Amino acid sequence: MALPDADPIKADLRRGKRRPLNPDAAACALCLAVLEDGLALEDDHVLGWRADDTTRIWLCRTCHRAQTATRHDQQAGTSAGRHQPVLSLLERLARALRSLGVFIDALAQALCHFAEQFDNLTRGLDVFAPGWRTQPWAA
Repeated sequence: MALPDADPIKADLRRGKRRPLNPDAAACALCLAVLEDGLALEDDHVLGWRADDTTRIWLCRTCHRAQTATRHDQQAGTSAGRHQPVLSLLERLARALRSLGVFIDALAQALCHFAEQFDNLTRGLDVFAPGWRTQPWAA
């Protein structure tokens, strides 16, 4: 026998907001790690969960922890404590923008890292497969 929900409407709304733990073909938005079955990607609230609970991205646990720590360091996160002062709309907006800036900075670093990997691959192909540039798939 299952326990009845205290408030079935709220319970349905909460269930509707949940996302699957391992979405199909998902990878970490920052490091592109695709996790093995049984491990989950974590959804990160890009603007802070109190500012916007719907804007989320998938991150591996390592990147999610790094993003959360950096947000706290930059006072961009939203404190979860019950005794936190109520923030004004302008303060919440400032934190949301700072939180987005933290993510964009990490994304820019990841993109530069990926570009460097492509440059390394190109140099390697030039050395080990010198004719690769004439192939139709290389155009």
